[in-house]
Amino acid sequence: MNDSGLKWLDPDDITTIVPDAAGISLSALEPFTSRLFSDSLVAQRLITVGELKISEESALPGSPSTGWGHSVASIVAVLLSGSLANNTPQERRTIRRSQEQLLRAQDAWPDLASTSDRAFLVCADHLPSEYGLPRQLYPSEGPDVLLSQSGFAQLVDRLIDVVSPVPSSVWMSARVGLREALVTILAETFKNTHDHARRDIDNSDIAPSVRGIFARYCSLQQIQKLLVAERRGTLTPAQDFASGFFPRKVPEGVRPPNAPKADGILELSVFDSGPGMAANWLGRSVNGVPVNEQLDAVLSCFAKGQSSTDTLGRGYGLAKVLLRLRELRGFIGVRTNQIHIYRQFGSRIELAHRELSDGTRVPKEILFDWNRPFTQSATQQTAVKGTVVTFLLPMGGE
Repeated sequence: MNDSGLKWLDPDDITTIVPDAAGISLSALEPFTSRLFSDSLVAQRLITVGELKISEESALPGSPSTGWGHSVASIVAVLLSGSLANNTPQERRTIRRSQEQLLRAQDAWPDLASTSDRAFLVCADHLPSEYGLPRQLYPSEGPDVLLSQSGFAQLVDRLIDVVSPVPSSVWMSARVGLREALVTILAETFKNTHDHARRDIDNSDIAPSVRGIFARYCSLQQIQKLLVAERRGTLTPAQDFASGFFPRKVPEGVRPPNAPKADGILELSVFDSGPGMAANWLGRSVNGVPVNEQLDAVLSCFAKGQSSTDTLGRGYGLAKVLLRLRELRGFIGVRTNQIHIYRQFGSRIELAHRELSDGTRVPKEILFDWNRPFTQSATQQTAVKGTVVTFLLPMGGE
């Protein structure tokens, strides 16, 4: 990650996103996607650039199985590519064939990812729906009928089976309400891309348009090794959340940290190339819009459908998302427009709560700034296209 020409791929880089005009090598993406909570964010950086050029040295794969690579960022790069570096008609046809080949390979999913710790399903709305939309998400092979809630339940099971080192039933039975919460969170978040990310704020079709679901499992040992290798002075909020589950020797007489046991972290991300949550809510470009106004717009998006009463269980707003995550001791991160915000319920489970009239304590409907932990006012980030919503959940260890 020391190549200054590739610095724009780093999700934590706050400088302007300026790719190398000569094109990008698919293999160059890999180091930037190894970190927890990074693969979908790197894909978002590629989406922000728009149409990419793939450099000649990163020869396109001859078979779909190798074409998926090890990251969702690599497949997004191929789907966004209109040409190879030399931009000849033959190279453009090669790109188009590879795009169709990679998308059609999703019919065999999850077989292609059965040996990986990652799995993903990607939609390309600008391509014919018979191969641009995976049947696992659009079973009728058309753009209008999205997978049912019960279908998402089966999808969650398959995602976890693909990436987990143990059968998902072990984790599911050990955590009361885990499966229901995951299904609700994933279904509602992806439905938001179906409703709001396929068209721009002027209602025109987005082309190219990519959306998807990403899952990954990282053991705590893997995360610790990555942190040592990176030698970062300051942990990101995602890394800080994960490190709260590391086993620690507690001196005699010292109270152990308030965190459940875990063997690893499950990451579930939903990403899209739409106008972004703030732009969607405001109905206009966010260029020049104060960052805190963008933050209010993002929080308003999450609040949609929420009941105005002081009770739980009605609507699907930020209140219910946060309540579910608290039960699961989880984490949410949102990157959209010029906003990067998060909330975690690992070691800081009781931070920012309020009490209902019946005495129940629930999380306040707020998310914190990514660069200034536990601060509600927003720091202006590099502008990006689309939205990435990521959930991290401690798994195993029960």
